[in-house]
Amino acid sequence: MTRSTRIVLNSAVLLVPLLSTLPLRAGDALEVQWNKVCQVANGHELLVRTAAGDTVQGICLSVNVDEMAVRTKDNKIVRVARSTMSRLDMYRSPNHQLRSLGKGMHAGLKEGSRELLSPKAVAGIAMIPGTLAWGAISAPFCALGDLKSKLEGTRQIKPI
Repeated sequence: MTRSTRIVLNSAVLLVPLLSTLPLRAGDALEVQWNKVCQVANGHELLVRTAAGDTVQGICLSVNVDEMAVRTKDNKIVRVARSTMSRLDMYRSPNHQLRSLGKGMHAGLKEGSRELLSPKAVAGIAMIPGTLAWGAISAPFCALGDLKSKLEGTRQIKPI
């Protein structure tokens, strides 16, 4: 077996299970009562489009009778009036798995380096390589999770 054939087979073995998890339905809009939109979103990112063509992307914080509050990626809270919304989409699965892994590794390496300069040096010596190994093993799976998230796309929410 040639090297290129082996690479193709290995790629197929990884991608077939991933692609088989994709939804088979195309346009399944979810009808939700207006006051339950944040509960249904449950931490998933929302993409709010207004009649003027503006878009707001972020996490739903709260909903009242007239507006929805959304926290954007830069931690700003944007309030969008219900009357100006033209479309509301929810990303099907959480994304940013690689970013989450990076933050966890940063915290682990920081803690390990802090312990190196203390009486707990042995723990620091074990923690640093353990954290690096965790990152090396987990990174491909996190990348596949991020890819799956991008491929799944969004699901429309129709507030009633």
